Amino acid sequence: MSDATTQEQSSPSQDDLIERVRGFARGLLDNGVAPHAVSFALTYVATELGLAVASNPVDVFPIVLSAVSQAAASSSSNDEGNVIEPISESPFPVNTTIH
Repeated sequence: MSDATTQEQSSPSQDDLIERVRGFARGLLDNGVAPHAVSFALTYVATELGLAVASNPVDVFPIVLSAVSQAAASSSSNDEGNVIEPISESPFPVNTTIH
């Protein structure tokens, strides 16, 4: 088998990968890192990774924004029990629009 095939078979599913990253984020929050700092860092690294591997940097933004959209839809439906619990302490008032 080629390395690509072996790597593909051993890669975690998207759901498994999301749960691993969730666990990492929970760990950061449990260690006192501010939620907005964790969110910024995860988004920054995701975008940075996409830009590093994409042949066309413009292709990265629809992927990042699609993930944001899916997370928002999942959060608003409350169907998923594995989401990170909201933290009431926020530096931003409710309904604040951040630009």
